Amino acid sequence: MDELKRTGRRLLLWWAITTALAVAALAFGLASRGTGFFRSFQGPADASLVEVKFLVFVLAWLWLGLGLALTLVPRLVARHAAFLVVWFLLGLGYLNVVRGPHKVEHKDFSNYFTAAVHLRAGQPLADDPFQQYLYPPLLATLIEPLVPFGLGPASWLFRFGNYAALLLFAILLYAALQRLGADRLVAAVLVLLGLSFNVPIADTLAAQQINLHVANLILLGLLLFPRHVALSAAAVALGAHLKVYPVLLVLPFILLRQWRWCAWFVATSLGVVVATSALNSFDYYAQFLGQLAGLQEYGIRNASVAALLHNTAQFTRVTLGAIERPLATLLQLGCAILVGWWGWRPAREGLLMPAGERPERVAGSAIVVLSLVMLVVSPSIWPHHLVLALLPALVLVLSVRRVPDAVLLAVAWLLVFLVPVHEVFPFAYLRLLGLMLFGFLFRGVAEDAASGKPALVTILRPAT
Repeated sequence: MDELKRTGRRLLLWWAITTALAVAALAFGLASRGTGFFRSFQGPADASLVEVKFLVFVLAWLWLGLGLALTLVPRLVARHAAFLVVWFLLGLGYLNVVRGPHKVEHKDFSNYFTAAVHLRAGQPLADDPFQQYLYPPLLATLIEPLVPFGLGPASWLFRFGNYAALLLFAILLYAALQRLGADRLVAAVLVLLGLSFNVPIADTLAAQQINLHVANLILLGLLLFPRHVALSAAAVALGAHLKVYPVLLVLPFILLRQWRWCAWFVATSLGVVVATSALNSFDYYAQFLGQLAGLQEYGIRNASVAALLHNTAQFTRVTLGAIERPLATLLQLGCAILVGWWGWRPAREGLLMPAGERPERVAGSAIVVLSLVMLVVSPSIWPHHLVLALLPALVLVLSVRRVPDAVLLAVAWLLVFLVPVHEVFPFAYLRLLGLMLFGFLFRGVAEDAASGKPALVTILRPAT
């Protein structure tokens, strides 16, 4: 280890000298030739701004410096070596997705930005179906300070924020998997499996969506309980104000009579409502609820039960008329209840989180199951939403004990995370089938755990 530190220290010194010389040369060039110098040593702008290309290069260079700096703390490297390798590969690999030319006018951020512009001007939210903003006012309020920069620069700032969220997501997922029973090596392998080939994550970055931020807040809610009750509840409450889904995660804390957690959740939620209403207007909450009540998204890529019912009726030329929406709601609730029923016993007995006191194990297990339920019950399941299915899917990898279940899990994983985004009826709805298969696999966790048979994932653990 001493030799590693000495070598790393020398290389880090040369990295720092090179960085200092490059910064000095850039400063001299800008001072003598103006901003034209900045553009003279780069390729011309295309759909990606020259400034963004340069920032991506800088981030890649900083990754190299961080890797060299870690050689100075060999104990940390030795303890988490597998995860650090995975984290570096993910960080560098997804930089290419971030840098890619994605026209913001066709992405979800343009909807967020338009809502922020309207909030800033005190105008109602857009009624344009191509500029719908279907979120509580918090997100648009947070984006308001970016409005003066314009749509393009604001979208790039948001994209780099998503990149930072991805790096944080990998760390939180690594920590959560260890809380849920994996050792460090297995957790690192699962993070690599889950994040390196993942269509929903790539789609989230390309579409400039907020799923990674929501997923991080859910993971924080899981990791911070029970030691930091207030912070755990606040994280889940903020997630529910970015997307409504996480409000379902309150249920296990009510059933466990964790009233202090519930009180902090309510207090944080009220604080967000008061703050956003003071900055803008409470009327935007009424507009949000009105838009949510009238939500109808029937695109082929939307893998929800409601979209499946509507498009099946269109394809077969069956007119459902006024019964379509009530029927879709009943089917959505039915699917959610079915997944909840399959996951009830593992959640109630805390089987998905083997260590800790009962409230901690039950709450953690329930968060895993409800992360799947909140997707199935939603009227919109776009490909990027399925980032939220990654935690329950990885926990199932830790839990399956039978080869037939492992095969079903592999099929579901393929359908949800690996099949490219397409708009071909009815094959686009295979993602919904994958989610239901994940839920179905929870049903055998309790029986298999009682049998004492080891999980199949133990083959990844080194022999002792």
